[in-house]
Amino acid sequence: VDRDATLERYTLSADYRRYHRLATRSAYALRVYGFFSNGTIPGRAILGGSHRLRGYPRRSLGGSRVALVNQEWRFSVADDLSMRLPIGRFRIPGVEGALFLDAGSSWLEDTDPVGIWGSYGAGLRAAIAPPLVLRLDLGRRYRIGSPPPVYLDSGAMFGDTFLDFFFGYNY
Repeated sequence: VDRDATLERYTLSADYRRYHRLATRSAYALRVYGFFSNGTIPGRAILGGSHRLRGYPRRSLGGSRVALVNQEWRFSVADDLSMRLPIGRFRIPGVEGALFLDAGSSWLEDTDPVGIWGSYGAGLRAAIAPPLVLRLDLGRRYRIGSPPPVYLDSGAMFGDTFLDFFFGYNY
């Protein structure tokens, strides 16, 4: 049987990260992420969630094209905290503060981007053990262009302040 070959999908993805030491105990962290997929059945990437676009529901804002910029100014707040508990001493090696600004967009292969969505705010980070981090962010969402096509949890409104708790690793 003679059949034409078809390309099911091709995908290009890039994740660039750069850390600039500003002082002994502060740094500027930058992440630029891009995803592009095309073909008969294009792949999809997710933009929303604590590890990508903070303040937006996890697994939301998917598309075959995604662009994202995360920025953080990280600085030391406290070193070597410990609490005495009935079962022993609980030690946290240090707590960092952060000011962040995120921006991103996602769209499908047959459409144009309709907006840039993002968030800004402040947070605290505590290293548990390399590379695990507890992260607590307080922020607000913003948009340039059309509103994002997402449903926010528990009746939250787009412009409301959000509180985001994340356990994992820093970008």
